[in-house]
Amino acid sequence: MANSVSDEDAAADFSPLRPMLIRVAYRMLGSVADAEDVVQDAFIRWDDANRTDVRDPEAFLRRTVMHLCLDQLRSAQHQRETYIGPWLPEPIVEENEVEDVTLPLMLALERLSPLERAAFLLHDVFELEFDEVAQTIQRDAAACRQLAGRARIHVRETRPRFELDRQRGLEIAEAFHVALQSGDASFSKTLAAIRYQEDAVQRAKYLQAVALRYGMLYGPGTGLAKDSAIVKLVRKRWMPIVGDGGGVWSFIHVSAAARATAAAVSLGDPGIYNVVDDEPAPVSMWLPVLAAAVGGKPPYRVPVWLGKLAIGDGGVSMMTKSRGGCNAKAKRELGWQPVYSSWRRGFVEGLG
Repeated sequence: MANSVSDEDAAADFSPLRPMLIRVAYRMLGSVADAEDVVQDAFIRWDDANRTDVRDPEAFLRRTVMHLCLDQLRSAQHQRETYIGPWLPEPIVEENEVEDVTLPLMLALERLSPLERAAFLLHDVFELEFDEVAQTIQRDAAACRQLAGRARIHVRETRPRFELDRQRGLEIAEAFHVALQSGDASFSKTLAAIRYQEDAVQRAKYLQAVALRYGMLYGPGTGLAKDSAIVKLVRKRWMPIVGDGGGVWSFIHVSAAARATAAAVSLGDPGIYNVVDDEPAPVSMWLPVLAAAVGGKPPYRVPVWLGKLAIGDGGVSMMTKSRGGCNAKAKRELGWQPVYSSWRRGFVEGLG
């Protein structure tokens, strides 16, 4: 009977701390299953311990979990040396996740030594003082400070960004452009349809045909509005910069697009007009500005190979190789001007 009561007491103290311990273990190991195993081992040790001598159960359990993780990492390094190719941590979705630890950051953590990873996570992510970090990993505070500093440098060099699993990748693909909803095939078909339409306009002999190439529409009622799916993704940092973010985009406010359309119908000579603002810009430039305008943090960066897993070749091409448009012809021949000459002001004032 006493053992039963003791087990119940151990579980009662342990259960509230279990989610935190899972997070610690997962960030160390990159595997949900391994993290759960480690936390279960920690509970066994907690159950067997003389708990009357434990002043701080949270610190004791965190220290136990960290030691178990370090032991597992050291044994896992030999196994990973025999694997050819990138080691991918297992993505996890946490509904109330606070710590800013994402899949590419986990990839960066994989490159750290076990002790560097432990010091970095405990101090920079879980915000423990170095004295407490030192007690947890059994190194002095100065050594822990150096370990965390080296880890921070490595993490910055690799520029880890963006938590990503396949479903979220599909959501981002949908948010980037409707043409990506069905994958690269749909994207290619959409481009082919646009080219066909514009070729038809240029070949027309007996019709006064006009084609308008709109930039990325933003403003009320568009896909890039105050509470739109894209803006929500940007706020959550789920819309990353892929590769160098060198793809150049053009934007246009929806009200300016409407005015250009009316002008083209009444004044436009046959031909093709770019309905865009005055400042085409690469993704690496406009996306951080959009994030700031909607109250988000700077976007993550992901390598091209990781971007392809989420949005396919078409999406990556939009992020790295697309080209903006020039509105000189529309201004000159339609007597038209964009409402916002640049997306910089438009993102602040014109999203709705």
